Amino acid sequence: MLEVLAHQLRQLADEREEEFRTVLKNRIKGSLTEEQVKATKEFIFLLPPVLRYLSAYWNDKSAPRELRRFSSNIIAYIYHPHDYLAEEELGLFGYLDDAYVAVSAFLKIQETYLKDWQEKSREELQLVERARELISVPRVLIPNVTDRLDKLFESWEDGKSVDFSNES
Repeated sequence: MLEVLAHQLRQLADEREEEFRTVLKNRIKGSLTEEQVKATKEFIFLLPPVLRYLSAYWNDKSAPRELRRFSSNIIAYIYHPHDYLAEEELGLFGYLDDAYVAVSAFLKIQETYLKDWQEKSREELQLVERARELISVPRVLIPNVTDRLDKLFESWEDGKSVDFSNES
């Protein structure tokens, strides 16, 4: 399923490039650089590999209960049909909020639950590094959305279950 998502994201990037650039330029409210385009796409493309790790954490019976619950909340959000940015309307850019949720959770899990860096694969370490470098992209482009999502994280970390009634 994650391979299908990765393929879908690449296809949207190729087929709806101009639309992506237009939405991005409107969010930036100024001139658009190739670096901004590349960084935004790269951040969105982190979604499938990060979801692979979140799924692994969720399914690991030896993982702390809090970690498994937090991972399941994130996965539930990603697969919920309503979110802040509609993919149907915004194409690839519509995945930015989903990528932010997944990447933020991934980084939080790395910092909170997975402190023993010797047990991480080289791929996981590289993903953590790149996620930390790119996490500011959505915070600049969609600050109101990221603020709201950060508040959701806090409630999920406190053990509250997922409630999407205020979403969309």
